[in-house]
Parts: sequence; structure tokens; C-alpha cells
Amino acid sequence: FFLDTKPLYEFSIKDYYYDCIDSGRKGKDAVDASLENHFEAIRDAAEDYFHGLEIMGLLADHIEYRLKHYTKCITKSTPNYLKYIPETYNRQLRQKLRAVLDDE
Repeated sequence: FFLDTKPLYEFSIKDYYYDCIDSGRKGKDAVDASLENHFEAIRDAAEDYFHGLEIMGLLADHIEYRLKHYTKCITKSTPNYLKYIPETYNRQLRQKLRAVLDDE
């Protein structure tokens, strides 16, 4: 399989976050855009849902790294929130993959 990582590395959650804040949108919009970025890369490379989960596992460090940058942008992040963000992100990513990829 081929995973095009260029869109993943071109996306800067920090830049997107500050663009959101500067334009009056919520900072969480950056997380939603990041999720969509990961989703599209995995969807385009995966043969099916389970392959998508495998690719998601390969990107786990990248996802964690990106979310750490997001949490650095928000100054009032509690330890519980720092745990909640990756759990929620990964759950939502799995749901999006399941919705578009077959289970075979």
C-alpha cells in the first residue's frame, strides 16, 4: 500500500489553531481539521476498515505528536484533558473510517 504522507506533514495544527483564533472561530476547529486530514490520508491508502486501523496504528506517534502541539497552544489544559484529547480523537477517527471503509 502507499500512504501519501505529504498532506500530513504539510498540515500545521499550531498554524491552523492560531488562524482559527484570529478569525474568531473555536480553537477546537483545528482538532477537527487535523482529524479530517488524518482521515483522508488513511481512507485514501486503506484497502478496508481493518487495514485503515492498521495504518492508524502506524500513525499513532504522528497523531500524538500533533495533538501535543495543540495542547501547547491552549494554556489551560488539565492532565485529564490531555488524556481525553487523544482518546476522543482516535475514537472519532475510527468511527469515520468505519463509516466509509468496508469491514472485509
